[in-house]
Amino acid sequence: MYIPRKIEESILKALENNPVVALIGPRQCGKSTLVKHILGN
Repeated sequence: MYIPRKIEESILKALENNPVVALIGPRQCGKSTLVKHILGN
């Protein structure tokens, strides 16, 4: 199940200007799931 996150909009904006965006955070907080969701759209 995907939980919408507030940072998703910021990541999409950053990807408009830069080909690479680093997504960092603690283990098991949903980083990979967020990226998979963004790439799927």
